[in-house]
Amino acid sequence: MSEVVVGCVLCGSDEESAIHVLLRCSFARQVWALSNLPWSCIHRDAEVNCEWVWQTYSAVGKRMGDQFLMVCWALWKHRNGVVMERISQTPLQVVRGELRFQTEYVAATQGLRLPSTISIQE
Repeated sequence: MSEVVVGCVLCGSDEESAIHVLLRCSFARQVWALSNLPWSCIHRDAEVNCEWVWQTYSAVGKRMGDQFLMVCWALWKHRNGVVMERISQTPLQVVRGELRFQTEYVAATQGLRLPSTISIQE
């Protein structure tokens, strides 16, 4: 039988909502800080819903908008990994995974060759 998770598994806060996991969680803030996205462009005052996603995507343009969506996906995927598989990563590992996925996505959609490594400054 699986455990019922109460609160945020990423930071220990009592709150765990979509807006918390994607924006308000201290872990999420570290991931956003390590991403190449300007934090000022992320609409932080909205609730997480389709309108928030669209507003943020529109504010940063397609290239950064795609990365924005991938960071959101990476955060949610990491949260699910912690809950369901007890696999925890550092914010830097989450960002590196997101960058790798983004590179693979671009290569697949544009027919480019993949680099053997991806570097990110620590």
